[in-house]
Amino acid sequence: MGMGQQRIMPEGLYAQDKVCRNEEQIVSKLQELELDDLLVQTLRKQAIQLLEAGPFSGLGEIIHRESVPMHTFAKYVFSALLPHDADLAYKVALRAMRLPVLESSASSGDVGHPHHGISIVPSRYPRWFTLGHLESQQCELASTMLTAAKGDMLRLRTVLEVIQKNIHSSSLIFKLAQDAFKIATPADSPPDITLLNVALELGLQVLCVCVCV
Repeated sequence: MGMGQQRIMPEGLYAQDKVCRNEEQIVSKLQELELDDLLVQTLRKQAIQLLEAGPFSGLGEIIHRESVPMHTFAKYVFSALLPHDADLAYKVALRAMRLPVLESSASSGDVGHPHHGISIVPSRYPRWFTLGHLESQQCELASTMLTAAKGDMLRLRTVLEVIQKNIHSSSLIFKLAQDAFKIATPADSPPDITLLNVALELGLQVLCVCVCV
């Protein structure tokens, strides 16, 4: 319940690093729990409340520009709920893909290169010293969704649109294209055409960024 609450990123490298490490440690402990029916229903109820809650929720419709991202927490919830309630699992993960601190800074940056390949750290205080780590967690969440959506054209299209909207680093988009290609071409079975198309679109997006820059 606490991890899902909206909170502002603290100031300073040590405090921001502590936020990330503490969250990862809590998730690690949660992963040790065996999810019986009672825990699954509890997690499901909490996920619905977070999605429908107001400004106190990190998964609410509107969050503060400097709100701590929910990527790590959402990846756990997604993996835990996927076998039991796939629709809810995707709702949580897709909502958590946001990184508004980059959206705000991008809008005030170089208007000549809207699809920049380098993540911009907000110029005004406080700085996000852990931004690179947070973006990598965002990328991992996206990769987890792509893997789970293999063979489902509608879900893959939705995940692709969220990736294109929320991930601003061309190197991470390229990594996702590579991940999608590897998942789509297993050694012991025919390739998955839907996922190959996703890999192609992501690769073309990176190429367009490089040409524009």
